[in-house]
Amino acid sequence: MIDVTCKLVTQNYETDSVGNQLLRNSFIEIPIIEVQDVYQSEFYNASQQGLKPTLRLLISDLNYSDEEELEYMGKRYTVIRVDKVDNESVALVCEKRVGVNAS
Repeated sequence: MIDVTCKLVTQNYETDSVGNQLLRNSFIEIPIIEVQDVYQSEFYNASQQGLKPTLRLLISDLNYSDEEELEYMGKRYTVIRVDKVDNESVALVCEKRVGVNAS
C-alpha cells in the first residue's frame, strides 16, 4: 500500500528551564502528488558520490520549505536533491536513513 501523505521534519532548538538547548523535531504532514521511481542515471550518478537514492516524491511547491528530512511509510529519509518539475511542483529525491537516528 502506498501512503498518500508524508511528514516533513523541521528541527528546532528549545531551551529548557535550566538553560540547556534541546533539539526538537516537528512534523508537518503534507499530501503527495505522486510516488515516482528513482531514475537509473540518477541512481548511478548519486552512487558515485556515495549516496543511495531510494525514494522520489512529487509534492506541491507551496508545501516545501527546504526541509532536509521527511518521514514516509514509517521510515525516515534524508532529502538529497530537489528538482523543480514545473511551476507548481517539486520532486524530492531521498535516501533512507540508517543507524541510530533512522526513525
